[in-house]
Amino acid sequence: MEVNDKSTKKTAGISRREFMGGAIAAAAAYSLGNPAKLAAMANINGFQFGRKKIQQRIAFDVWPNDTRNEHTNDSWPSLIFDDKTKDGIKRALDVQAAAGYNIVDLAGILGGYSWPLDIVSAASKEKDKFFAEFIKLCHQRDMKYIFAVGVYSWGFDDIIKTDPEVRGPNPMYPNPHAMCASREKSWEWQKKVIDFLMHYGADGYHLESGDLHICSCDDCRKIAYCTDKWYGLVDYHCRINKRTAEYIHSKNRNALLVSVMGNWADAFKIHNFTEKDVADMVSLSKHIDCLYDQGHNQPYIMPSQRPGIIKKLHGKYGTSGGTWVYPPQNTPRDQWFLPYTTRTGQAIKELHQMGGKGVMYYQGPVINPGVEVNIDFGGRMMCDLDREVNDVLTESLEKLYKPKKTDSLKKLVSVFNRTEDGFYDNWKPELQMKPRGKPGEVFIAGAFTDDRFFDKTGKGVYRNILIEVQKDLSAIENDFNDDGRIKRIQTCVGNAIKEIERAGYDSVK
Repeated sequence: MEVNDKSTKKTAGISRREFMGGAIAAAAAYSLGNPAKLAAMANINGFQFGRKKIQQRIAFDVWPNDTRNEHTNDSWPSLIFDDKTKDGIKRALDVQAAAGYNIVDLAGILGGYSWPLDIVSAASKEKDKFFAEFIKLCHQRDMKYIFAVGVYSWGFDDIIKTDPEVRGPNPMYPNPHAMCASREKSWEWQKKVIDFLMHYGADGYHLESGDLHICSCDDCRKIAYCTDKWYGLVDYHCRINKRTAEYIHSKNRNALLVSVMGNWADAFKIHNFTEKDVADMVSLSKHIDCLYDQGHNQPYIMPSQRPGIIKKLHGKYGTSGGTWVYPPQNTPRDQWFLPYTTRTGQAIKELHQMGGKGVMYYQGPVINPGVEVNIDFGGRMMCDLDREVNDVLTESLEKLYKPKKTDSLKKLVSVFNRTEDGFYDNWKPELQMKPRGKPGEVFIAGAFTDDRFFDKTGKGVYRNILIEVQKDLSAIENDFNDDGRIKRIQTCVGNAIKEIERAGYDSVK
């Protein structure tokens, strides 16, 4: 999918109706994978393919209500599946397609912690209809859809409770969320899940084996060749992911497969992977398209190790783009405003320089103006890495906010940059001095009460920055044809200030 097109065609004056009509018509005419046709598609969608780009640009929706534009009131992960759920997913897809993403990754519509014992009753006519329509929408937009699949963990709680043959013999420290990988009966259940998912006709699968950790019985610990809590788990995860990948490819040779490193090591400590660890990753990479180093705190592979490991892999290597916000499902969508375009832009450029070719870019509710710009920016940035980060941000804001005055657009760019810098640059001093320990993921609902991030002085400084941002927004709020976006930013910033005040801060001049 190599395209060298650096034209600068703008779409700011095109209405959403006109844009979507053109995009759908073009998608019907142009097939996936042809460079010339993709170039034509890029001109219509308004994103540009450059000489340097990320090949796998995954819109990582995560759970179905992460992109919901109205919060839920149930516990995480919210498995509500209603019209608002579907609308949030589809509205996010519009933004993703316009920005150049080429894959959508989504979990949870068919269940969360527990598959039903017959597996198939997880489906319903409503869900089957949604998948058929949504996969079609993805294909119309030249995007692929991949299912997120728990490998031995996520979805197996009731099966573990019911079937003693999949429980590891460790009564002192059982894991109720992970089947025993040392027992063949567990593999039979895993195959049932895969067989069920494959009938939906997705383009591929996201394999994740460690998000809820692993079975801790002695037999499983023997698979992990070292008895330490963390070291040796790479062997374990590579074995079960490789077996799963081989099974899927035996059913569908063309299935796109990615494997996500989750709890493959201790992400909060410096971790040097051994030669055997690397050999295991290389072995797995023969069976998948991309290995995603997507630690919840930060990538597991140290920056100094990455270029060497990437060169050895048979497939691609990717991350989540440096930093991201996880959207709280049960928090109103106007409670935060946190752009992170500078940091993700630089991280994605650095990833590409190391040889990385994939990014799982976290999504969220596009009704939140910071989320919307983060998504749009991320897609555009990944399509042309030769561009300056601020130029891409300016293009995103020009497209979404339709400025009447150039100076007002510049001030809006400044608002986004100062809000981002004010948040990240005022974390605790000791955290700033330890970049390896700085979290990549921010759970925004608890950002001002999480002791990892701010002390009271930092919150006071950030509050002052947000107050100045509010003043600047008031001065330019009438200078855009933005469908209310500036007003939504003002609401979000105001609510963030209230959150800081509720959490407690020190006044700073």
